[in-house]
Amino acid sequence: MQLDLNYWLPDDVLVKADRATMRSSLEMRTPYLNRHLAEFASGLPTSIHLRGGGKHLLRQLVQRCVPAEAGRPKQAFRVPAAEWLRGPLSATLEDQLARGSLYEEQWFDRGAVRTAFDEHRRGAADKTSVLWPLLALGLWLDRVRGRDGA
Repeated sequence: MQLDLNYWLPDDVLVKADRATMRSSLEMRTPYLNRHLAEFASGLPTSIHLRGGGKHLLRQLVQRCVPAEAGRPKQAFRVPAAEWLRGPLSATLEDQLARGSLYEEQWFDRGAVRTAFDEHRRGAADKTSVLWPLLALGLWLDRVRGRDGA
């Protein structure tokens, strides 16, 4: 805890959080870094912190204050890429297939990607794991080649 408090938080986590929030003109609060709470936590024996897989006291408090469904396992934040590729990004992917450097320079087979895109758009298959990285790579390559429209 002391290593985290003295090195990892100020030299890494808090710096990144500060930069991200300042860039967006947001103010972020760090409730677990409240001086009184930090002093209380640092005074507890390690056995209490590690009981039940860690964060024992916090978990007990949350159980009293928050509905049970909030105790579900963590899950990553995912963007709705599948829907975006069928909707607002469909035209961008069409443009990539028609004129993108990725296909003009034959890095990838235009016909195979077109087939995957058509299946995805019809809802016959979810091809997000292929189409999303290809779209990002294609847009990046166009920018590198000076073909990004800017």
